[in-house]
Amino acid sequence: MTTSPFSGVTRIFGRDTKEAYDRLMSEPDPQPPQSPQPSILPVTHIRDPQNYLILEGRSYNAYSYPTILVAKARDLHNHTWEKTQEELHREQQFMLTPRQGVDLLLDLRAGNIHEATGRKLPQPEITNILNEIYEVRNPWRGEWYDASFAQQKKKWTITYHKITPQGLQQVTQPLEYCLMEDKTPGIDLEDWLQRATPQGLPPKNVKEGSLYYWHPQDNRVAGFCADSGGASFYCDRNPRGSNSARGVRRAFVKS
Repeated sequence: MTTSPFSGVTRIFGRDTKEAYDRLMSEPDPQPPQSPQPSILPVTHIRDPQNYLILEGRSYNAYSYPTILVAKARDLHNHTWEKTQEELHREQQFMLTPRQGVDLLLDLRAGNIHEATGRKLPQPEITNILNEIYEVRNPWRGEWYDASFAQQKKKWTITYHKITPQGLQQVTQPLEYCLMEDKTPGIDLEDWLQRATPQGLPPKNVKEGSLYYWHPQDNRVAGFCADSGGASFYCDRNPRGSNSARGVRRAFVKS
């Protein structure tokens, strides 16, 4: 049985303490940032397929997704994470999850990825895309990922959008065992990509390296950025923050 910390005290600043305590205890736990629940339909035709990459579908136990099309370049700059979600969903598009971001990097680094036109991407173009994502140089560049985190007591959750036959559905799951401390620097990029959790985060025993990593924080969201000081995978950003150099890679469900 829980005892009120105000036992023996009846009023504070003119307020009934028992009433205030009971109201506090009845309030629900804070929830992670929410975003709209759109109905995402497969894309049968796009006007500029040369600007999109094919990311083949994957399955990681309970986490899976179908083949999707991902923009080569970022746009929707200077938007908050929440506003970006709204804009994408309005157009029946979506933001990459960390897992999809990891898989995109794996395919690019392996040199095995195709445009939506069917053309295999040549290595010079692959190199340009990778450099835009994580090359250590100016200017600062960043992109949002579809993942928000929440802590309730000692339990952590991750919220993201899952592609289902019924459309895009927001789901909240327990955060799987992953690295829960900052590394500044760093973690090894290749080791993270090869051994990422099904939710896309680095394992607890990830090798040390030069990639900065900020672990999940309560009511914060994920993303990736790079500048002359280094490249970073972060899970601690304010969803209401914005930056003119931060954008998103639009994604569609491929028919």
